[in-house]
Amino acid sequence: MGAGHRLIALFMTTENVLVWLITLIPGLLLGTWAAQAMMAAFQSDLFAFATVIAPQTYIVTALGILLTLVLAALPAIGRVNRLDLAESTRVLT
Repeated sequence: MGAGHRLIALFMTTENVLVWLITLIPGLLLGTWAAQAMMAAFQSDLFAFATVIAPQTYIVTALGILLTLVLAALPAIGRVNRLDLAESTRVLT
């Protein structure tokens, strides 16, 4: 209540970026581990696979996830901006 549309959008975007920052490193580590586990599952006496992930892949993945978070927040921000304050705060008796 009392916050402008831009401030609310900033709060929502900041929250998404903070979640992205907190989960980025564990997610990339878990993804690398999963890729190595899948490659190890296909190894045998005749085949030996090496997991190779270019550093650019991590950067593109991180930025892609950030872009997805921001784009996914747009409908929610639009919905909040269209809310009627009086209607939203009314208490039903």
